[in-house]
Amino acid sequence: MNENPKKLFKIADIWLASALSLALKVEPKLSLEDGRVIFSFPATDGLLEIMQGISSGKIKFDFISYSEKVKQLKHQLIVMKKGGKDASSM
Repeated sequence: MNENPKKLFKIADIWLASALSLALKVEPKLSLEDGRVIFSFPATDGLLEIMQGISSGKIKFDFISYSEKVKQLKHQLIVMKKGGKDASSM
């Protein structure tokens, strides 16, 4: 997959962000935009295919890994909302 560092895929959905993080094996960059925490991933050539695989169930995760990722990102989200600082380095 070719990565273009200038292009980012941004979402506010923690559930999808957790799944993408596991599928891409990449931690999202968190930012605060208009009071909402946004999860940003590098826009890659295969990102849409990965999202379709997650949606269709072709890409699966074990419950423990997925729930731990949601928990980790939720913690970062809360820290960022309370402090307004970059929590992606946690």
